[in-house]
Amino acid sequence: MIVQPALALRILSFVIAILVFWFISTRKRGDKKQIVEAFISNLTTWVLFFIGVKVITKWEILLDHPLAVLAYPSGTLEFYIASLLTMLWLIRKSSSSRSFLYEHVQLVAYSLFIFAFMSVIVLGEQGLFHLLFPFLFSILITLVRAPLVMIICVSLISGMAGLVGQTPEIMGYRMDGWFYFGIAGIAALLFFNEKRRGRL
Repeated sequence: MIVQPALALRILSFVIAILVFWFISTRKRGDKKQIVEAFISNLTTWVLFFIGVKVITKWEILLDHPLAVLAYPSGTLEFYIASLLTMLWLIRKSSSSRSFLYEHVQLVAYSLFIFAFMSVIVLGEQGLFHLLFPFLFSILITLVRAPLVMIICVSLISGMAGLVGQTPEIMGYRMDGWFYFGIAGIAALLFFNEKRRGRL
């Protein structure tokens, strides 16, 4: 099974993002260890959902070439479903498991920027817009400690970008505008729920 360049860059992006976070975070070493472990656990959950959905949507290939289905290019459908299932899974988890939300959003933002940057260098992707979205997201989430607010703002801007042009990519996947509006809506519901409970 041949590993696609984009897949290798995604894995490398997360690894570098974790290293960057580890060195710039002011958290205690023990806290950083818990944050990274929880992030990897959540990421693994998404990957397992993604693979599961991919097996279902590509079942014809699975019957003939079981291992090839993992290397077969995936569309946004698998991404959408895996993301939805992961969000539902995380929402169901205890509030203590969401205590690292800010740091996890940071890690996602850094991963997106690193992937976009390496895509330009390694894969020859073109366009400043390709880098602008993850760069601004990384800067904003670093400066403003309000992860849900940042998710709402960035998602709304990304969705509106799709109304006039192209929506930003997420690690090589071109999302539809409604996906970003959906993310903004879910983040808004979580924000008001947390505020109602006095956690914000």
